Amino acid sequence: MSIVDIGSVRFGGWQGIIAAGERVLLAVKTNPLRITLRTPHPSSGVEVVENQILRGAGVHVVVSPTAVAITLDGSVPLVMAHVAHDDSELVICRVELRPLGMAIWDDAEGLHIGSSVVARSELMTSGGAAAFQLAPPREQGAPSESQGQA
Repeated sequence: MSIVDIGSVRFGGWQGIIAAGERVLLAVKTNPLRITLRTPHPSSGVEVVENQILRGAGVHVVVSPTAVAITLDGSVPLVMAHVAHDDSELVICRVELRPLGMAIWDDAEGLHIGSSVVARSELMTSGGAAAFQLAPPREQGAPSESQGQA
């Protein structure tokens, strides 16, 4: 079972760390180390699946045997991950998705998702879909709940 540390939060056994509806936005797999990063709307934005860029202007992925870096324009880090030890299932990960318009990032305090902070926690499972499930994105042009419907 791979274990992923982001900020002060430890995840273990999850298929994805963050999802929006059925769409996994962030996932980390080991043996070998692979990162999936997506923005919520499937038709636009960024899509990197297991280190392979499928969509995303300016997105770069650099892979070594024990590390993966996903950057924007080669200089803005989005996800940086490395295996803690050679034979380890522990991955240390840094996340900064604000340049993609997503209020998700980590720091020493914890993992920030919107205005919430998850800190000093262990979220372990055996095959759960996603540790954090966000609301799926609305269709573009659809009214929000606050706009009401006629």
